[in-house]
Amino acid sequence: MIHRFLYGAFATFLALSVIAIGGCECVPDITTPKEITPENSSFVRIINALPDHPEIELESNDIKISTIAYYSGSDSSLYQKFHAGNSFIRIKSINRNQVIANQAYLLTKDKHYSLISYGRGSLALTALIEDELETLQTGSSGVRLMNFTDGMSELTFSLIGLNNHEQSIAYSSYSEFIKIQSGDYLVKIRDGAGNEIATENIKIAPGINYDLISKGYLTDALNNIFLQLISINKSD
Repeated sequence: MIHRFLYGAFATFLALSVIAIGGCECVPDITTPKEITPENSSFVRIINALPDHPEIELESNDIKISTIAYYSGSDSSLYQKFHAGNSFIRIKSINRNQVIANQAYLLTKDKHYSLISYGRGSLALTALIEDELETLQTGSSGVRLMNFTDGMSELTFSLIGLNNHEQSIAYSSYSEFIKIQSGDYLVKIRDGAGNEIATENIKIAPGINYDLISKGYLTDALNNIFLQLISINKSD
């Protein structure tokens, strides 16, 4: 009798076990790659103003952005898709193989931004600018002046050409877009004491908005200031 009871109990246990295993809805490993879709995207263009990191790459919410930003740079800059909403942007130095910035930004869907990475040494600072580009008339252009030259608390930009313009820009800040006629210009930059520290000849094409950025650094022994004119391409 006892044997019969034990056998029945064991058979019942086996049957319940089979039912439990058959009814289990196990969660599979999720291997689908993350994507930034048009429904959740903002647009960000990258400017590398890091003299110690000639090549940087970025991730948005752990998704690698398919572009490398060079310090020597390109003369044009395209917008890349980033996550709208709370976007965690990580910047990695390719040369040093290390993360040098990790910053959260709130990005609005469909809006366009410029992200400038700047500073010296092993850690980078970032500045995010919402781009509200000038609507340009025939034969005119827009230029935004930027001071990201390390250690220069203020720089004065002078544009000499068809339209002359002079403006002082504090460190890690920028001007509004300045409407000027397209053509050839001489750019001069002076420090806070009025010393001329950089000059550059630039060509402004009609119908295009530009960033004119001063980056690099100046020491008693070395003038490593780099003036760069970057056209802004809003096609996405």
